[in-house]
Amino acid sequence: MNHRGVRVVGHLRSGSHWAMRLIDVNFYDGRDYLRHYGGHPFGGSARVRGYFDQRYAVIYMQRNLEDTVRSIYELRSRFGLDEDDFEQFKRRRICDMYSKDIPVDVIRDTLTLYQRIRHVDGLLQSRSETVPEYINTHIASWMAHEGRRGFLGLKYEDLVNDFRGTMLGVAGLLGSNRTEFVDEPQRVGWRDPRDNANWRKPPI
Repeated sequence: MNHRGVRVVGHLRSGSHWAMRLIDVNFYDGRDYLRHYGGHPFGGSARVRGYFDQRYAVIYMQRNLEDTVRSIYELRSRFGLDEDDFEQFKRRRICDMYSKDIPVDVIRDTLTLYQRIRHVDGLLQSRSETVPEYINTHIASWMAHEGRRGFLGLKYEDLVNDFRGTMLGVAGLLGSNRTEFVDEPQRVGWRDPRDNANWRKPPI
C-alpha cells in the first residue's frame, strides 16, 4: 500500500458502507470494513486535514442527487426529520424538520454486527438549508481536493455501471496490483427494517 491506510468519507446515503466493504474484502482481510470509516465531514474540515496530514488515502463517495434525497427521505426518522410529504421534504429547511423526539427504528448491519437503533442521529439538526442544498454543498466542498495526491472521488453509479474499471482506480490509489475484484452480494449499512423485502442488489 502507498498509504498508512484508507478512509472512506461521503455525504449521507452515498453508498459509503458498500465502498468500505468492497475495499476491505478486496484489499484487506475482509473482517471489519468499519476500520476504514471516515464519516461525513465537509471537505475543508479539521478531520479531513488530519487524514491527509497522517498520510491516509481518502476516498470520497457521492451519489446522484435525486436518489440521495429519496434515500434520506426513506430513512428520515434516523436523522430526526419529521416530514412525511416527499415534495415538502425536499423544500423545507432541515432545521425546521428536525425533531429529537421522533420515533426511530432502523438497522445497522455490517455483516458482523447487527444493531437495531431507536434514537435520533443529530448530525443534521443545525443545518439551515434544504436536504438537496446540503448534499450539493457537501459535494462542492470536496471538489477542491480533485487531483490531490492520495485522494479519489468515487461515484456510486460508476461502481454499478463500471465495477471493474472503478475498482481499478481504487487499486491504483492504494498501490495494489490487483486486477480482478469481488463484489459484496449482501446488504450492508443502514436501513429501515420495513423495506428488507423490497431490496434488490444493483446489477453489476
